[in-house]
Amino acid sequence: MITMRLQPEIYDSFINGTKRIEIRLLDDKRKEIKIGDKIKIIKRPDFNETFDAIVEDLLYFDDFNDLFDNIDNTLLFDKPYTRESILEELNKFYPEEEQKELGVVGIKLNICKDKC
Repeated sequence: MITMRLQPEIYDSFINGTKRIEIRLLDDKRKEIKIGDKIKIIKRPDFNETFDAIVEDLLYFDDFNDLFDNIDNTLLFDKPYTRESILEELNKFYPEEEQKELGVVGIKLNICKDKC
């Protein structure tokens, strides 16, 4: 099973239903993800809370700017975050050159309420 680790505020946004799409660099690990795959989401930093989700859709883009231009931002992050603050944070981890080289992906997740 595929696993993803999320920061507490992002994890909680999925749990409360305000976030539906996880955004990542399209690296080798993400290229393996297919629609219908089951993913175990793990809450950082203690790694003691988890939930399972099914990949509902995969949305491919050139970079995070392109992704934000084409997806409703309310599916990506909660208020008080802004597009600018999220882009600034993402660019720290994933330089724009790396985004252009690999691309990015929006992973639309459907949380399993009981069993997947």
